Amino acid sequence: MGSTEWNADNRTGAKVQAMCEAARSSESVICFRADPDSTRGEASFVAKLVKRHGWRKLVLVTSDYHIPRSTMWFRRCTDAEVYPAPAVP
Repeated sequence: MGSTEWNADNRTGAKVQAMCEAARSSESVICFRADPDSTRGEASFVAKLVKRHGWRKLVLVTSDYHIPRSTMWFRRCTDAEVYPAPAVP
């Protein structure tokens, strides 16, 4: 089974919780609530995961209009290569 970290207080709701709990064996899903609750907080948390797991590349998926700011924070907070993947909301 894939590893799952879930914080029940996460404001994203039941749909994300179900996705986290249904992780396939070849997948790893890590759900968290950033502190502070911001893009910068998310980037800081992911930077810790990058170090812990030895990741060298990240795919950053977010709304197309968040890509410039999100990419900036994730590149500032980690040494991993960040590949922006804009999604249309």
